[in-house]
Amino acid sequence: MSDLHTSLSDKQSSLSDEQTSLSAQHTSMNEDQTCNILLTGVGGQGVVLLSRVISETAHRLGQGIVVSEIHGMAQRGGIVQSVVRIGPTVNAPMLPSKGADLLISTEPIEAYRARQFISKSTVVVTSISKLVPVPVILGLQAYPPMDKMLQELEELSGRLVTLDSRVMAYELGNSLVSNIIILGAAAGVRVLPLDTQEMLQTLSGIVPKKTIEANIEAFNRGFELANK
Repeated sequence: MSDLHTSLSDKQSSLSDEQTSLSAQHTSMNEDQTCNILLTGVGGQGVVLLSRVISETAHRLGQGIVVSEIHGMAQRGGIVQSVVRIGPTVNAPMLPSKGADLLISTEPIEAYRARQFISKSTVVVTSISKLVPVPVILGLQAYPPMDKMLQELEELSGRLVTLDSRVMAYELGNSLVSNIIILGAAAGVRVLPLDTQEMLQTLSGIVPKKTIEANIEAFNRGFELANK
């Protein structure tokens, strides 16, 4: 892993000193607390990858961690939710009502559907790029108006960060990095008790080598948007 870290140093140089110091500062602030992260979206959007980057980084840093899939199947069009709990005393995998510190969503209706886990202590990071889930396609559920969903999420949460990750990915020339842009934004709100450089190292060890640079660029773009 040290060789990988060395080889990636040039690619990671776009992370500013300010980003690194902010991440490190938040890590120390949360070292004796539990951080509850709920990730949600539609199958095929890379929710499982985001959960893996967060959980593997925490594990590699020696932090206590519990990961669980609480709903759905990771198939294209199906609803996917994953809970990641990080802290020195975590043991139960389930997330209590209003118990999320951070909600990361790759699809706006899935963020809206998870609102029972949101409180004024929750930061919500969601894409506003629509990928209609199977229940809506089948006519079993209606797709609420975007402005209604976002207004309610903003009212319920402590902070709402929205981004059109699909458009941003196209601007970067790679439609496959939409989820990594969202991950970068989630890192940028400074709720995760993880160092940004460590997250990038984990990400770089998971994605294909030829896509490392594109994924780092996507991560940085999301981070910059949320850290304004």
